[in-house]
Amino acid sequence: MPQVPAHLAKFASKFNSAEQFTMPVGQAFPRIKLDKGFMAVDAEGEETFLGRDSFEFITIASNPATSKIHYAGDWAPGVDSPPDCFSDNGCYPDVRASNPHCESCALCELNRWGSAKSNMTGGDVKACSDNKKLAIEPLHDEVTGVHLLRVGPGALKNWSKYLNELRKIGAECGFAADLTPDLVVTKVFWAAKNVMGFEFVDFLDEELCSYVAERKEMNEHESWIGLDSQAQSYPIIAAQPRAEQQQLAAPAKRPEPEPVDAKVIEEKSKAKFTRTATVKRGLLKETDEPVPGKARAEMQALGAKQGERKLSPVEIAKQRARERIGGPSA
Repeated sequence: MPQVPAHLAKFASKFNSAEQFTMPVGQAFPRIKLDKGFMAVDAEGEETFLGRDSFEFITIASNPATSKIHYAGDWAPGVDSPPDCFSDNGCYPDVRASNPHCESCALCELNRWGSAKSNMTGGDVKACSDNKKLAIEPLHDEVTGVHLLRVGPGALKNWSKYLNELRKIGAECGFAADLTPDLVVTKVFWAAKNVMGFEFVDFLDEELCSYVAERKEMNEHESWIGLDSQAQSYPIIAAQPRAEQQQLAAPAKRPEPEPVDAKVIEEKSKAKFTRTATVKRGLLKETDEPVPGKARAEMQALGAKQGERKLSPVEIAKQRARERIGGPSA
């Protein structure tokens, strides 16, 4: 059983994300597409093949609710047409749904087991399917940035099983907090036909934890995984007094964010997480603070191979994934 690094407890407390990983259309954005393997699609629609059988990623955040989606007509994997009705709070249709079927997901007949038949097995399923929305960053040389990954209805049990396995690893190692996916590297693979499975790969080193913390703070993924104010809003109930309706419908006030220069953040991020290694007389000399443990040793090996090249934490993680998979790109 691997030992959980001590620094993960600090970041687990800082992330405070255990609730995000419990089981219970608009502007284009980067996402993972399941089409003859795993495909990353950027905001402009450019596709990058991640792998036929699997790929590795780091998790940034998760929508704690079970999202719901319904297509009135036939739908097939790879089709990007918008759904007729959907919900990211798991309770009421989204205010942007083109054809909401019912005012409440709990009362909706399409959200009941047996309201549809599975195309693969012919067994009873729900016409309105459940899914879990994750914000992830693939560890692939040709892909950068956060992407949406949908865990479909067939894979929800596998995702729940994976969360339990992480908690078990943390408990057996005496980890003080819940070990959640945003503290580890995860591998997604095909556990069955069109059904994803998930596997623990490694703990994040301290630099990658800091990188995840910065991505969480930037919060660019909020609307992608359904945590924006519109997705979390609730409908006005007609029977309530007008004052109570207005109070219920009003979104929670948030502090106005300060203006952010994306270019400055990018430059700051690179400067913050870069380590430079130089080889002199066959020995490696680091010009910055060393990275403890396994991460340090791997960084030294990479520095010896690549000379003066600067490596970010994500680049190092991609290199590890590439070596594990054994191909030119992970």
